[in-house]
Amino acid sequence: MLSQLSGRQNSEGGFGLWNQSPNSDAFVSAYIGLLIQEAKTRQVARERHGIDIERAAALWPATERYLKVLVNDASLNELSGLRTRALAVYVRTRAGITTTAEIAGIQEMLDKNVPESQRTDVTSLLLAASLKLVPHTSARPLRSARGKT
Repeated sequence: MLSQLSGRQNSEGGFGLWNQSPNSDAFVSAYIGLLIQEAKTRQVARERHGIDIERAAALWPATERYLKVLVNDASLNELSGLRTRALAVYVRTRAGITTTAEIAGIQEMLDKNVPESQRTDVTSLLLAASLKLVPHTSARPLRSARGKT
């Protein structure tokens, strides 16, 4: 599986739907980043699914660079784009990268651009999970959809 993924990773570090596609699919790239993090952190992946953890580790640096750009892409400001950015920030946070400012920026964009009635998807959950993973010394609370902290 990871050999197929390495064939789909482009020079930006993102992943296309086809081999060596110059165009990355943002959501697919963020999701593959999550898969890579899981493979790196779970021995069970190697044992049950034959995932080569070393190959996953080799894919990570370029993937992380792509996710960093994706997390900060202000043009992704509608719900689906914010969901993708929230997944990317969650993956980077899982990797041990401090993402407090990025979490706050995505939350701010969510508050600004998405009506409360549409905030029932996984975006807020991903942001809350990311914030929970950030060391407490640098974390600040997110406002909920109702404006409470």
